[in-house]
Amino acid sequence: MVIYRIHSLKSISKTRIKILFTFSFMCLFSASSCVEPNKDELTLYNNLESKYNCEIDLKRGVSNASNEESKRYFQVSMSECKQIDNPEFVASSIALETFKTIKNSNYTHINIDVSDNEYEFKSSDIEEVIKAELYFHEVFNNIKHKKYDEVYSALWDKLKKDSNLDDFSSKLKVISSKMSFKDLTLKGFKIIRDNINGVNTQIIHLVGYFDLDKNNKCIFELFVPYEFKKKIYGLNLEQV
Repeated sequence: MVIYRIHSLKSISKTRIKILFTFSFMCLFSASSCVEPNKDELTLYNNLESKYNCEIDLKRGVSNASNEESKRYFQVSMSECKQIDNPEFVASSIALETFKTIKNSNYTHINIDVSDNEYEFKSSDIEEVIKAELYFHEVFNNIKHKKYDEVYSALWDKLKKDSNLDDFSSKLKVISSKMSFKDLTLKGFKIIRDNINGVNTQIIHLVGYFDLDKNNKCIFELFVPYEFKKKIYGLNLEQV
């Protein structure tokens, strides 16, 4: 059941689009049941419109499938996109932005459709990602300021067996010397659920880009426990 939908029309001028966006909503059953888009939803629409060259469609609704619990969702659909590289990570980034922007909501899921690729994100998962995002930037800054001992101390014990602090620091120094640690932006995430050595394991994989200029782009990846704590299951610094 769709509660309301907002749809952009790229062929109409920007001002006209905003007018249509404000007033283009669907009513259920009667005029008294109409629900207008709120300020946060308008903000989200404008933010997405400025970032992506796509048709943008927003809606919220409730799913009541007989074999599962009721889902109250917010959905972002993007179509006719000129170019979307790695739609899965783009979708996760949009889901994170949606969750942060739509405040004081009780949505159980954020659904993202990018060029007919559909992704569903649990709000509970995104809450864990937000906790991990702060640590993502903390680890990046520790590397930037050459606090390698702090990064090493947080490594998973199995990773420490493969490298001592001196070796770890030396490798980071060599890699870091080729990079300028500026303008880190989180580009997406993935929740990894797998059986590792007989143990059901959940990991948050965070991916960001930094040192962005015409000739250079670097990637920073961090793997942390799903139930967040300052423990590093893996990290990657790479020039791409």
